[in-house]
Amino acid sequence: MKLLQKQKKEKVNNRPNYIPLKRIKIVHRPLGREAAYAQVYKEDDNYIIEIDDRQTEKELLGSYCHELFHGMLPDLSESDILKMEKTIGNYLWSLGYRRVNLK
Repeated sequence: MKLLQKQKKEKVNNRPNYIPLKRIKIVHRPLGREAAYAQVYKEDDNYIIEIDDRQTEKELLGSYCHELFHGMLPDLSESDILKMEKTIGNYLWSLGYRRVNLK
């Protein structure tokens, strides 16, 4: 009788590198020259997210999610970021999340 030994499966970490965003500054300005609705970049220890307000409220919610994902998960491809943006943005929108002007 042969004893069959199960091979130990090696755990492969397929998760991308995660960078916690401790300091985030959001700047609202037109981004016509950049040909973008939003962008994120690192400056010192801060992450700056620039958002063009000339979007619908639902598009703005998606842009916030999109740029946060870029900052937190820099190894993900643009197509993966877009999928996450659509999924989470649509879910938050369906829950009733909206931008409120508190001024």
